[in-house]
Amino acid sequence: GRGLTMQTVSVSFLGWIVAINAILEPEDKIIELACSNVDGCLYDCTLSFTPPNIIDSVRWRYVEKLEMCENKANRASSICTKNDSIIKCFLHGEPVKEFSKNIVVYSISIV
Repeated sequence: GRGLTMQTVSVSFLGWIVAINAILEPEDKIIELACSNVDGCLYDCTLSFTPPNIIDSVRWRYVEKLEMCENKANRASSICTKNDSIIKCFLHGEPVKEFSKNIVVYSISIV
């Protein structure tokens, strides 16, 4: 055995998917926001949490923040503009961890 267990629970809300990736090792606490990149517009964003002990104490703080950001952005004209507003609202200037033609991943700082 590799001593690594992965469990994924997906919860859909307001058109976003929150994927809770419960990885039993390592002990690093990681929150990432990954979005599909289509011609510079971000779609189908997924918020993921590692490890499992982050789930209850931290998760809803971020889910609620994402919800609040989405509510604020609801008047945006296009889905591209709306998603851009949500992401700007949600991030605290975190760096892009991975960027390609197809995907953008942000590392979220844990507060």
